[in-house]
Order: sequence, then C-alpha cells, then structure tokens
Amino acid sequence: MNSEWKELGDAVRKPEDNRLCLAWEQGVNLWAEESFRRMNKDESKVRSYTLPPIPDTLQEWEEKRAELLQTFKDCMYGEMPPPPDKVELELLSEKEDALQGLAIRREYRIYCRMENGRSFDFDMLLYIPQCARKKPVPVFEMLNFKGNQCGVESDEIRPTRSPGQPNGRWHADDENPQMKSWGDDHFTHAVKRGYAFATVCYGEVFPYNLDGFRKSI
Repeated sequence: MNSEWKELGDAVRKPEDNRLCLAWEQGVNLWAEESFRRMNKDESKVRSYTLPPIPDTLQEWEEKRAELLQTFKDCMYGEMPPPPDKVELELLSEKEDALQGLAIRREYRIYCRMENGRSFDFDMLLYIPQCARKKPVPVFEMLNFKGNQCGVESDEIRPTRSPGQPNGRWHADDENPQMKSWGDDHFTHAVKRGYAFATVCYGEVFPYNLDGFRKSI
C-alpha cells in the first residue's frame, strides 16, 4: 500500500478546533429558536397561493424529470461526487468462520484518489456467505449510522473513525464507542439467504459535525 495514501490513518475524524463547531452550534441554536418564535400557526394569515400543476402523462413526467432531479440535488442530497481516478483496497482483517461459521468476514480500507492529488479513504465491513467460495453472489450495500463495530460481532471489529452520534446536539466531537446498537441482525439474515452484506459508516464519508466537510469526501 502506498504510504502517502495513509494520510488520515486510524485517527478519529474530529474537528481540528472544536471551538469553531461550538460557536457555529450556538449560532444555529439561536437561528432555530428565532425561527420557531416567528413561525406562523394561524392558517388565516397564510397568503393565497396556487400549487404548480402536477404532471399527468408519461411525457409530462419525462419533461419534468430533469427539473425535479436538479431540485433534489440543490435542496436535499447534493451533487454526486465524481468517480475516483484510482481505487485501491487494503485488507485490514479477515475471519473465515464469522457469524458462527455462516460467513467470511472482511474489513477493508478503501482508498480513492484523483489525478489532481486529492485522496480519501473509508472503511468497509463485508460479510460473504460460505457459498460464495464457489460462485459470485449478490451484495446488499448499506450505510450505517453508529459505526461498523456496532454489529453482532462488535468486540472483534475496529471502531469506526467517525465521531460518535450525538444526543440532542448538532455535531459530534467524541470517539465512536464500541457498542451494540444494530438491533436486528441484518448480516445473518442476508448470508442465510445466500447474499453478501457490505456496510460503511456515513460519518467516515462525511464526519457528523459542523466542520465535517474539511475531512469529508
């Protein structure tokens, strides 16, 4: 593995200076309080308005599709990042008899790099059913919100490098604790039916704090 790609290593992706996040959080809280204070709850005070027409035919939907997709990009999901120019995988761990012998468990660190010098990496947890030794199998992919280590084999999985999910706050700046919080065992359900299951913590792709874009994809 190219050593220059290991810029972030195993360090938790916390803000460099938490004071910026705390100041930002205070501002957001004040803005939210003022917004709720000014919120109108009296329908009689709502100005008259006309809803835009809803497309009724397939042709109308197809004509409207580009506009709707752009609205979702602008207001909700953001633009899809371009594919990296180069991707490399580092196998961090492997267990041949995971989930009581049902699966092979692997942890990968995925390195992405662009020709302009930008690079980024995140960790993926993968469970593969034993039947995949003989033939390829379909894979479920899912972002998780508590960390890769929060599954049924939590004590054996390395902690996710994103900050822990906060309670009642706008951002997180502490280490992600080792805890079981998946609830339902998605992995076992999948591999028993012949599927592989891959998961990545969203906080490693974009750290869950108000300064997270500095260490995000």
